Amino acid sequence: MLPYNKGNGWYLNASVNTRLSNIMLSYWSGNGFVSPQGGRLYQSISSTVNNADFTQRRRELLILRMFSDFHLPGNILLTTRFEPFYDLNRRQIEFSFGTYLNFNQEFFLTMLRRAD
Repeated sequence: MLPYNKGNGWYLNASVNTRLSNIMLSYWSGNGFVSPQGGRLYQSISSTVNNADFTQRRRELLILRMFSDFHLPGNILLTTRFEPFYDLNRRQIEFSFGTYLNFNQEFFLTMLRRAD
């Protein structure tokens, strides 16, 4: 049984796209929010084995996302991200780095055509 039966949340974004990178500032306010298939960062319950009993009914986060896209040959897109966030209730800063490699269906079609 989950510790919270009903929950809700607000997620607000503002973003700026520049020539060098994109910047997004987000605010999250959740109250008893549980989403087994959603982003773990926003939940009021833990999703890790190390701290399985952790709960935080009221969750408020200020998130800064900085990301850049790099176009590679063959319609491949490399995205790099740096995402610090501040937990307003716990007064704690954490961050994550990410690298994403994106390609579309045409990438596979091109590879199949070359094999013929």
